[in-house]
Amino acid sequence: MLAEPLAIKPELTDRGFVLHLLGEIDFETAPEARESITRALTSGLYRRVIVDVRGIKIMDSSGIAALLNSRKAMPTGSVEMCVLVELGSQPHRILAAAGLVVPLNVIFDLDKLLEVEEL
Repeated sequence: MLAEPLAIKPELTDRGFVLHLLGEIDFETAPEARESITRALTSGLYRRVIVDVRGIKIMDSSGIAALLNSRKAMPTGSVEMCVLVELGSQPHRILAAAGLVVPLNVIFDLDKLLEVEEL
């Protein structure tokens, strides 16, 4: 079975710069996800980057590595990264099982984030 292609849709909101990821994050698609997330985090243009994985059906260890490596490339103190998940979804379960809910700043509701000006 072929992996579903990854689609990445950027959106600038009052809560931050959102990267909506849709499809699957696996060995084939993880490099594209990592590149897009890292580019947003290191651009100097945004105070908060929100990686929305609510549209991800399957995420494997390559997806976890993409998130962690992007976070590692993030400049210290100048930008915040959050991962927006659907409670109980496959991405949420794999991040929770790996103990990454807190380190990756996993959130469940975009509306509960402060607006960027309030940071």
